[in-house]
Amino acid sequence: MWEENRFRQTPPWNGRTVTLGLEFGASPFPESRRAMVERGQLFDTPAFRWLGARETATAEYRVELSEK
Repeated sequence: MWEENRFRQTPPWNGRTVTLGLEFGASPFPESRRAMVERGQLFDTPAFRWLGARETATAEYRVELSEK
């Protein structure tokens, strides 16, 4: 999570912009890439994989939403 409060003084922001961002995808923890690679797994699931030049990978994500 990151935030900028009227930080950028140059146009078009001119010190007026408040921004909040959420990043996800690389790791669920605020850690370096090195730490993620060294950890190796999260909940018995590989936390990363290396791709060689011109290789591709496909990933499937699922979300479950339920009402309490």
